[in-house]
Amino acid sequence: MKTVRLLSILFVICATLSTFAIAQSSPEILSPESVFGFVPGSDRLLIDYTELVDYMLDISAASDRIESVAAIPSDGITRDP
Repeated sequence: MKTVRLLSILFVICATLSTFAIAQSSPEILSPESVFGFVPGSDRLLIDYTELVDYMLDISAASDRIESVAAIPSDGITRDP
């Protein structure tokens, strides 16, 4: 459970840092603050998982620097797409 929490936190941090860099270079990509209504990582404010995934997919579609790939499910069972 601690590993999942740590990976989730690291993902949000990496996503936030990468979006700051992209938002500065690409004006068509919205900042996380404008999409979620608050700065990610703020005290007592959480981003909904589906909103985060949608935001990351939007960034991936708008940028040539980010690529979204499917990951193996947490249960370890590989499924055909």
